[in-house]
Amino acid sequence: MSYFKQLFFVMLLSSCSFFAPAYVEEADTRATEAYETLSNILAKAELGELSDPETFAASVDSYALIISKLETAAFSVGGTPTEETSQPRDEAQSSLNAVIQSCLTLVKLFASEHETDGIVVGSGTTQPVRISCDQAVKAIRARR
Repeated sequence: MSYFKQLFFVMLLSSCSFFAPAYVEEADTRATEAYETLSNILAKAELGELSDPETFAASVDSYALIISKLETAAFSVGGTPTEETSQPRDEAQSSLNAVIQSCLTLVKLFASEHETDGIVVGSGTTQPVRISCDQAVKAIRARR
């Protein structure tokens, strides 16, 4: 292979890291585990098991696990960039973190509603959380 072909090949491979953040298996694993635990809680809510605020105490450990795993996943993928930059990779990183943070925010709001009022069956409370967190897991996995 000629020198110029080798140089082109190396430049092509290095351009991937310019446009997209690297895949982090730890973030994928943690986000998936958080989503599995969250799915369990959401299923219980849809079945009416969380309609009483007193059921919150039995779910605190699950909420804490979900939140800690999502926060760790966000940290593993690099956290939120601290300064504005025009690099496509940094913009993709910022978007990925925004998706994870959206999921985290909705999980915390859901937990707060559970604690104060319980979750009313058929109120549509579970769907936004499920969709947002599903998107977060898929966004992390899409970097493979």
